[in-house]
Amino acid sequence: MAPSNYSILPIDTFDVATLVEFLYSLKSTLAFNRAVFKNWPNEAAQKALYRATIENTLAPTSATESLKAVDDETGEIIGYVAVSRERPTQDSSTEQQQKQHLNAEGTKVDGDRGQEQEQPEEELSAFHLEVYAAAVKACLELQRGVEMCDHFEITYVGVKPSCRNRGIGAKLVHECFDRARKAGIPLTLNAEPEAVDFYLKLGFKETGYADVDLARWMAPNSGFGNFRWTGMIWYP
Repeated sequence: MAPSNYSILPIDTFDVATLVEFLYSLKSTLAFNRAVFKNWPNEAAQKALYRATIENTLAPTSATESLKAVDDETGEIIGYVAVSRERPTQDSSTEQQQKQHLNAEGTKVDGDRGQEQEQPEEELSAFHLEVYAAAVKACLELQRGVEMCDHFEITYVGVKPSCRNRGIGAKLVHECFDRARKAGIPLTLNAEPEAVDFYLKLGFKETGYADVDLARWMAPNSGFGNFRWTGMIWYP
């Protein structure tokens, strides 16, 4: 049963291990992740990616803010959102964007981290690189038109399955609305297929979509087909 009382709070270092498990449980059901990671479920590689992403948001220079929804009675984390301030730079080219984005709602390649060091070979070895590259290309297509303007971007959002349909996800997104409204700039994201209607109901508008045919890399007749990300934007 979903809690009747919960709080939205900034994450802290002691939340990292819990959030790694939280994201792993949510993203393990995503068709794209099944295609992009070698040796599925490749738990170690998935968790290493989520840990690096979460820890990066805690860095003093990070442009990403992470928030958690916490059950007031039990202290359990039941929801999570990460939102980044994306400011245009002199190098807002495709090359620069490639350092910053993969999937704005699922897997993100962080720009700050990419500028500081090259992606370790052992990290790349966990991916089917053709699938990875196709996803990068697809999501970069959705950034065209917004990459030159100051905006916020939701990079992760999720709610514990047993706590869904109680307004927790909407509350987390409204926290992002508050930041965009205060700054007077739009909020964007790339939505996974099952989340599009959720965002439309919150007032987002579709800006386009990008498809990746996962069947190209998966076994015949395995149920894999087209995976679509939908670009979405909300204006204050």
